Formats: sequence, structure tokens, C-alpha cells
Amino acid sequence: MSAPPLLTRNITHRNITGVVSEEATNEFEAIAAKIKKDSILGSTLLNLQLAPHAVVSMIHPLINRDENDASVILDNRGAIGHDLLNDPNRAKIARETVPAPGVVIAGPLALIQSNGTGVEDALIARLAIHMANNSLIVDEVDYECWGFAVIIIDWGKLKKKSGLYTKFEREGLEFNMTRTDDDAAEKKVKEMASSPGASILTDSNSVSVNLNLTTTNNMWTLTVGKEGGFKQKRITWLSVVAVTASLIFSWMFLLLLISKEQCKQLLWKMMPKTAIKKLQRGGTVVEKHDMVTIFFSDIVGYTGIADCLTPMEIMSMLNKLYTKFD
Repeated sequence: MSAPPLLTRNITHRNITGVVSEEATNEFEAIAAKIKKDSILGSTLLNLQLAPHAVVSMIHPLINRDENDASVILDNRGAIGHDLLNDPNRAKIARETVPAPGVVIAGPLALIQSNGTGVEDALIARLAIHMANNSLIVDEVDYECWGFAVIIIDWGKLKKKSGLYTKFEREGLEFNMTRTDDDAAEKKVKEMASSPGASILTDSNSVSVNLNLTTTNNMWTLTVGKEGGFKQKRITWLSVVAVTASLIFSWMFLLLLISKEQCKQLLWKMMPKTAIKKLQRGGTVVEKHDMVTIFFSDIVGYTGIADCLTPMEIMSMLNKLYTKFD
């Protein structure tokens, strides 16, 4: 699955008409819908995307609606065909994603497709899908990369729903949460959340907890304190880490679910159920037959027939033909 080549470097979208089959789209919709429905993130998970060759080709849901009045929050149709490696506003983070071993985060940022409707504080998490016999060239280096799996989180809503602000306000504490991205050239610090009075925090009146995430190649820091300082017993290290981890790992786990769910779906579609059950128990799939017949055949005019059919139509034709023979 690939997109047509770009004619110039200034084009941010490609025409992907006919690139993604209807069957592939339907399968993605089924998998993505189940993941979104089962996710603990609820409506804070805005959408899931697949971007073969770094071109956004599948999005679920295509349109986000408000839970209460069904009004449109996000219309993602304009993101279809978005070439992440050639859009000047997205190219840098996309280029960093291709060679990365784990998740690469962009944001918080305002979504282009929000048009001022309220999603002005989003996180975009991209995971490069490294597969043999695939090619994605970045900075003249050829990577065996199929493209990206992407999730978009309403970070502003997630912060509110997590109780992050009310938890510390109730204790009379100020806080500041930052993310430090470990770039090859420099370390970049991004503010993720802070209380209204966070500017009073200093080394003498606060404590900080660092959480290194090798999966996303960055470090999250939560600094908590109050003017005049506080006694250590007022807040434990465990509670600070719990607040940070609950926010971070909830959406990171979602990316793992994407990969797990896709593998599960593909297994059940491609292999007999008896074979899958043996694999799940750690067994080896070997079947012994006392007598077999090997059938060799040639279909007259096969090349001409294949030229007129899609790959899925060819598979369907062959399956029906040899089922009939059998």
C-alpha cells in the first residue's frame, strides 16, 4: 500500500484514491472501533490513524462529535492524504519517528482540523511500524519501515478528567509537569500542565519526581510544592508518581493495544482456529497425515485474467476454484 509520488516538495497532501482497498478500510474500522470502545480513555481518545509510507490513509472516527449534543468537534476528512514527511509543520517530528524504536510524541498543540472548536491542547503519538521488505527514505537513509500507527489524545480534557488539578488544589499545593525530549542535538523541555500559581515553585519549596520513559525516549518531571515549603509527610513520593504514571501510561498502553489487536485479528483471519490455540499454548503446529495427494495445475490465460482483477478478487477466484476441485 503506497501513495502516488509527489510532483513537488510543497504539496502537503496526496491523492490516495484507490490506494487503500475497501476491505482494508473496513478491517481497520472494525479494529479501531473496538480499541476506542474498550479504551479507558473514553472521549479523550480523539482518533486512531494508520499512515502507510507516512501518508495518513485511514482515520477512525472520521468525524468526532460532542457526547452531549452530537455537534461536530473535529472533522478529520481533510487529514486524509496528509503527507507527514513533506508538510513543513509536521516533517520534523515525522522524520524523528521513522528511526525511533518507540513512541514519539508531538504536543501539546492545537489541531489544524479543530478550527477553533475547542481541541486546542492535543497530543499526537506516533509509532513507526518497522517491517522487512518495506522502504521509507529519510535523510538519504533507507529504513525498513511500513509507516506509522497514530493516536490523537485530547490532552486538555484528559488532564481535567484525571483530577490532576483538583487533587493538588485540595491539598493547597502548586504543581508543574514537564516533558524533556531527548533529541540527538539538544534536550527540549515542554510544559505539559501547571497550576495557576506554579510560578512560585523553587528548589527550596518543592520536590520533583522524574519518570524516564525509554519507550518514548523522554523524561517526564512533576514538581510539587507550596509557598513556604511543606513537611515531607504532607505528600509522599508514591502519590506523586501515581498521578504522573496514571496520565502517561494510560495512553501509552493504548498503542500497545493497537498492535496486539491487529495481530490477533490477522491471526484469526489467516490461520485455522486449532492452529492458533496450539500457538497460544506454546505448542508447535504440526499435523500428520498417512496419505496425501499433491495437485499441480495450470490455469490457461491466468496472466490475462489477473491483469483485470484486484489482488482480493484474484484470491477469491482461486479460493472458489480450488475449493470446487477439492
